[in-house]
Amino acid sequence: MLRLALDFILLFGLILEGIGFYYGKKERHLFRSSGWILLGIYWPTQAPDFLGVGDFTNAFFCLMALPFFFYLAYHEIISYRAGEEHRGLKFIAGAAFLAGFPYFLIDRIPILAGSLISVVAGQSIWLFNLMTGNSFTVMPVDYFGNSLWYKTDMVNEIGALVPQANIRIVLACTAIQSILIAFGIIVASSSDWRKKEKALLLNIPVIYFLNLIRNAGVIYLTYYHITDFETAHNAIGKGGSLIALIILLFITFEIMPELYDDIASLAHLHERFNRLKRSL
Repeated sequence: MLRLALDFILLFGLILEGIGFYYGKKERHLFRSSGWILLGIYWPTQAPDFLGVGDFTNAFFCLMALPFFFYLAYHEIISYRAGEEHRGLKFIAGAAFLAGFPYFLIDRIPILAGSLISVVAGQSIWLFNLMTGNSFTVMPVDYFGNSLWYKTDMVNEIGALVPQANIRIVLACTAIQSILIAFGIIVASSSDWRKKEKALLLNIPVIYFLNLIRNAGVIYLTYYHITDFETAHNAIGKGGSLIALIILLFITFEIMPELYDDIASLAHLHERFNRLKRSL
């Protein structure tokens, strides 16, 4: 019941951000402000889960979501009272909706998550087999190793097992988070659509293909005992992905310089706050 209530808070918060992004009237700021408050309430509730597995970094960011999102909510109220649109506030609201809403649907609907895992797992193993001459296969499993794709009570625990290497591919291995974040920030940017299309055509296929290489590489390093799974996955795999994403981001800035301005404008919100506060 608690999880259902938290899911509702998250979903409703994302929907409010979407309404606030696309709605053209002054009340859009109130929609966004309400959305940020709900998201600010939701994310700290996820911190105990990260602390339980020793992930202090993500736990810290979950806790910091409360003051940060409330800060954005307050600025939206200031915007409403001043009748002013701020490019950074509109951008981050749109990016949150365009990235968060589709990910919520994929993550919470087993058939969507399972289908995506199935495709990525199959292609990752095909690439591994192509590189090594092996004939590895994948098997759909749930968290306990049962051969099932879809379990409505275990949405986040479906996956694909590579029996030969004892490696399990889950939703996080599909790069759907990175793909949707790239989609969200590009589409929400103030750039024109010609630039957005070029950036999307660069980012989406490259992120997807690099992730297949990462998955195949992790299996290779683990199966041939070159290193342990944790090192292959967390250090080499995630480190390489981070470098690739940073490079893609800089290329995207070259294609869409407005995107940099959208992001950078958020760092100057405090200056806008002081200016508008004196005029209200």
